[in-house]
Amino acid sequence: MAATTLAGQEARTQVGAGPAYAQPTGTPGRYQSHAYSVGGLVEFGRATGALEDSSRQFIPRKHTTGQDGIDVLKLAGTGFLNQFTHWDSVLLLGATGGMTYLLSLDERHQQDAIQRANVIGRSGEKVGDIAGVILNIPVLQIGGYFLGRATRDEKLVQFSMDVLATHAVTLLEVGAISQIPFHQRPNVARGTEAEGSGGINDLLRGASSFPSGHMVGVSVLMFKSWEYYGWRAGIPATIATAFMGWARIESGDHYLTDVLGAVALSGIASLATTRRFDAVTKGIPISDGWRLTVQRALGANDWGVSVTRTF
Repeated sequence: MAATTLAGQEARTQVGAGPAYAQPTGTPGRYQSHAYSVGGLVEFGRATGALEDSSRQFIPRKHTTGQDGIDVLKLAGTGFLNQFTHWDSVLLLGATGGMTYLLSLDERHQQDAIQRANVIGRSGEKVGDIAGVILNIPVLQIGGYFLGRATRDEKLVQFSMDVLATHAVTLLEVGAISQIPFHQRPNVARGTEAEGSGGINDLLRGASSFPSGHMVGVSVLMFKSWEYYGWRAGIPATIATAFMGWARIESGDHYLTDVLGAVALSGIASLATTRRFDAVTKGIPISDGWRLTVQRALGANDWGVSVTRTF
């Protein structure tokens, strides 16, 4: 997403379904944040500062591995706390918790039906199992970070840092929640499989199969792909998430509630790190007070909807 200064110092940016960004409003300490305008031109105020001061402007800047590593850890910490300090996150936690509880009332019948359907078979179940483990080892995420630096792709660098922080938050939450004895894995409950394999999985989580640890890596990538790269990356990531969730249920390793619980935690953590990214990595001031405005955005050949937050 690139912004250009037009006549009269009015800035205009072409937006797909990409990430949110903020623009100085001309009033000291106040910013406008434009998010998710679909398929059109978004016009915003008068440009009053350098583009680097605008949130989510992907202009190449100097990076050091050490500082970026510290920023990822700081982002994970502040993102975790942010989940419990904003009403939208609290409401999402309540809503997803309630939905998960309702589904849990009939979870064994749901799991049995999917397992009997046997849509993807043993080969597909094995692919889902292996892919879940691979995506939870942050090799690809770290590789994306260094590739972004090598190619001066600032969006890829920020994407990789955001994914790493969100991944860390969600994995820690999944590991902690799994210590609560909700239920055993479906196959263990039936007596067809012993609990635990004696491997690293037993060290990172408890005996409860809720929520699914395998789902964390792919679902975090799904939410961040939609945020940074729009539908072209978001749709494949969503299909991969659905496939892996089905594989974990069909194999008898998880209930539907385990899968949905992990995806919900990933989404809430993703929202929290997005909200804190610029403050942690760029020092851009933010405020909890904001006003939401929705308006049409029209261009010569395009149309869209602009959602504006004024901080």
